[in-house]
Amino acid sequence: MDVCSLEIELLEAIILAIKSPPDLIAFASTCTTLHSTIQSSTPLWRQLTVALLGAPLVELHKTAWGAGQSADAAF
Repeated sequence: MDVCSLEIELLEAIILAIKSPPDLIAFASTCTTLHSTIQSSTPLWRQLTVALLGAPLVELHKTAWGAGQSADAAF
């Protein structure tokens, strides 16, 4: 069994454990399933954004862009 044949939930758990963006990019390049999962994973991008900017700045961004007023802004 290879990593690309794992269920999406398990892939997301593995992806969320990867903290380094270069490692994440290298992992995503192994197959199209991983690449599409990484591109569409809101929890992953939320985690990376908080790690990069910090929770207070992310909250400020959500407030400034009207989070909660539309589905796209509810990051």
